[in-house]
Amino acid sequence: MELTELIREQSFQVFVMFCAGMFLAVCYTFFDVVIKKSKIVLRTLAELLFWIISSRLIFEFIYYCSYGKLNFYLFATMTFGYLLFMAIKKASLKTKS
Repeated sequence: MELTELIREQSFQVFVMFCAGMFLAVCYTFFDVVIKKSKIVLRTLAELLFWIISSRLIFEFIYYCSYGKLNFYLFATMTFGYLLFMAIKKASLKTKS
């Protein structure tokens, strides 16, 4: 069975956005560890800066994989990647305690 060009393109988009979600989760985990013990004002400003930079990176991922076309499945796949990483992280923390 041969895949059509559309299926290959959408599979690529799903893969890239899944990786983007995982990347975002890894970055947020690292950020959370680094900034955890800061004062509330500094943490708030750092959170705001993190999400501004993250939204720029996500836009770059979307532009790279679909030339800026916004599709529901791109955001759904990215969210799934993010949630999957967070679930794995939570499960690994439970086994360590």
